[in-house]
Amino acid sequence: MTGSDGGVQTGRPEPFTIAVPDSDLADLHQRLERTRWPDPATGPAWDQGTDDGFLRSLVARWRQDYDWRAHEAEFNRLPQFRVELGGRRVHYQHVPGVGPNPLPVLLSHGAFSNVHEFHHVVPRLTDPGRYGGDPADAVDVVAWSLPGFGWSDPPRHGTNLAVLADLAHTLMTDVLGYSRFAAAGGSWGGLITSLLGLRFPDSMIGLYLTQANPPSDPRGPGRSEADLSPAERQLVAETAEFVRREGGYQRLLSTRPQSLAFAVADSPAGLAGWFADKLRLWSDCDGELGSGGYSLEDLLTMLSITWFSGTIAAGQRLYWESARHDPGLRGSYIDVPTAVLALPHGMPNERTPAETIRRSFDLRHYVEAPAGGHYPGFDIPEFFAADMLTFFRTLRGLPQIAAST
Repeated sequence: MTGSDGGVQTGRPEPFTIAVPDSDLADLHQRLERTRWPDPATGPAWDQGTDDGFLRSLVARWRQDYDWRAHEAEFNRLPQFRVELGGRRVHYQHVPGVGPNPLPVLLSHGAFSNVHEFHHVVPRLTDPGRYGGDPADAVDVVAWSLPGFGWSDPPRHGTNLAVLADLAHTLMTDVLGYSRFAAAGGSWGGLITSLLGLRFPDSMIGLYLTQANPPSDPRGPGRSEADLSPAERQLVAETAEFVRREGGYQRLLSTRPQSLAFAVADSPAGLAGWFADKLRLWSDCDGELGSGGYSLEDLLTMLSITWFSGTIAAGQRLYWESARHDPGLRGSYIDVPTAVLALPHGMPNERTPAETIRRSFDLRHYVEAPAGGHYPGFDIPEFFAADMLTFFRTLRGLPQIAAST
């Protein structure tokens, strides 16, 4: 079957059940037990990366107390499928809305992540009446695993963000039959959502972003420093400081991702240490990972999905591909109704001012969240879901109801 968006071949969706073999569980526990620990870093905790004491405690919990089978069973209660798109199998959850006229919404996850990112959000979107909301707000959720993440096949060479946007469009239109739909995401998911608006505006009802890309730098052709608002000047300064202090991971993954992959694909403790450093910095936890909305249980589930699916190398290769392919977002204007949720504890470009975003998007809805970092689905799931439904309500012409805290 040929897709409507340029010839992507599609197969027939098949129901999918996650079933990690007992031997893989035993292997994980044995590897965790045999972890070869490095010398602890000198100086203050976390200054040179993941803290030794934290990681030892996390690894012990993963080995002794974490119950993968319980989470596996919970995942399998959701309708899951895999379908062949362009020669690769793509995994997705397709959860129907409980309401009179659900709006179809595609959720795309981000980096250092997988579809578990939306675990706490999906029921609030599909069944708002269960949480005290209006059933008329219900949406049909399609939450997909990007190629190279979770139970989607590894991407081929040349699979960049534009290719992923084309696959997402094919999934929603050709496979699932939605002629028009909304899309939401941040990080990689935000870029894919933006590209859907750029490449397929006639198919898009609206876009909901927690990272409005572009731009992270409000300076552009014909604009000097004097043209920037105070908020834009602050964004420029914060971005430069973030790149200086925390940008090493991106430089490494965009140049030599495979060199790191051998270590983190072989050692679950190494994988945990690599993830923990980033998730501590990017989540709203006040420096204590597990103390905020992003719980240690969620972290271990994210790690387990990545470990059991064996996708760490394939997923992080997207940085390398993105460094070599310009998807065409910069300098463009996306003429699709757009909402942005600004996150106070996220990356600098998750606090991009509304005046900057308006130069690239048809911005209809801009809200500064009271809390939350790079993963609002963990940090602030109630607010995140409620604000998303508030924006989607405007696309259907329903009355406004403010997002609750």
